[in-house]
Amino acid sequence: MVLADNNVGFRNWAVAIYLITTSLELITTSLKGVSSMKLQRDLGVSQETAWFMLHRIRETWAHMSGEQFAGPVEIDETYVGGKAKNMHAWKRREKIHGRGGKDKAVLMAVKDRSTIQIVATQLLNKKGCTLVGALSDAASKGATVYTDEHKAYCNLGWLGYGHKIVVRSRGEYVRGEAQVNSVESFWSLFKCG
Repeated sequence: MVLADNNVGFRNWAVAIYLITTSLELITTSLKGVSSMKLQRDLGVSQETAWFMLHRIRETWAHMSGEQFAGPVEIDETYVGGKAKNMHAWKRREKIHGRGGKDKAVLMAVKDRSTIQIVATQLLNKKGCTLVGALSDAASKGATVYTDEHKAYCNLGWLGYGHKIVVRSRGEYVRGEAQVNSVESFWSLFKCG
């Protein structure tokens, strides 16, 4: 459905898909992804057309479904939303009602180390049952799971997962195979994009 009902030529679609996917694999163009302005310059189309194409291509990724990861997997969650200092005063009054993650979207990413694939999901909250439910959708039972010390993950061993923890509050970033650095790098690139 990406190419349906539009006046953009097939060649432009092919080049756009190539540029976007190769930037994700970190082998060409940009470490932080492709913006609509870059796509406009590369394809010679208007910025509105480039924005339309970029969003159509990204929309197809949201509907891709695959098998559960066999593991090992890394899990991390983050809050996404605008910074209050970057908003107009009237938006701050209307939208910001607390500190930290309040009024922000909660996202969780599961990265399979063997296939280097990532599944990111928006969650309703950061409670244990929500996080474990999202994990069970992405990773099969018996998979080794690497997390930080978030309390929501404390029962993963009882649920049939191998569980290894990195304790960030003690300044620990790697303990043997236990680390979540690559999924945190994903969040860094996601937020820059």
